[in-house]
Amino acid sequence: MPKYRRNCDVCSRHYFGQGKKFCSWKCYKFGAFAWNKNIPCSNEHKEAISKANKGKHYSPKTELKKGHKLTPRGNKNPNWLGKNASYSTKHKWLVRQVGSASLHKCKYCIKQAKDWANISHKYKRDIKDYFPLCRKCHIAYDRL
Repeated sequence: MPKYRRNCDVCSRHYFGQGKKFCSWKCYKFGAFAWNKNIPCSNEHKEAISKANKGKHYSPKTELKKGHKLTPRGNKNPNWLGKNASYSTKHKWLVRQVGSASLHKCKYCIKQAKDWANISHKYKRDIKDYFPLCRKCHIAYDRL
């Protein structure tokens, strides 16, 4: 199919295309309107929409109303796995508790740490079982 030289409906720039009204995605987003824009809506329809949206909260300020409870955290949560949690879950837990390893110095060479190394290699959920190491020292430590 041949492409024709056209003018963009939004920015009036010349472009080559077929059947398109816009030169780019940016102009499309700016210039395209919803199919029902400026079509009047009856009061009955407005009431039906209002009824359907009752109880829905789209703002963080209104998300939790009086009487609503937050999801339980930690071992009170019904999805808590405890010792059976995955390797990555335990590392994420450690970062939440102590912070990123990059905020600490390597235990052996005093460079900036990159990883949390596990002392026992059993990956317990115990802060004392981890210490910060740089990548080089961590690889060397894991080979022992």
